[in-house]
Amino acid sequence: MTKSALLIKMIDLLRNNPGISVDGLASALDRSERTIYRWLNEISEDLKAPLVCENGGYYLGNIQENRKIDLTPQELLALRLSLKSSPFTDGSPIKNMQNLPGKKSGTLCLAIS
Repeated sequence: MTKSALLIKMIDLLRNNPGISVDGLASALDRSERTIYRWLNEISEDLKAPLVCENGGYYLGNIQENRKIDLTPQELLALRLSLKSSPFTDGSPIKNMQNLPGKKSGTLCLAIS
């Protein structure tokens, strides 16, 4: 699982398990406690998510505030497409290539017309 996917899963764990401990997060994500502390810092500092620690448990504060993000139409389209697609979802050409007969490991050939 990618780091981005693990961070999203961590945010979901914080949201759905208020007061979860670092040990609980580490176990659920199969990562070290040190990694969890680094990721908590990233969520708090980089994503500006309101994280609260009380009695050894972590809580996600209220993130209902509206934040204006100015994106160009091209950026909005790229964001929408990236959120709707993954190279390994059903129907993806890359995922379907895994089942091709005679496929060599580590080789990717795409026909561009």
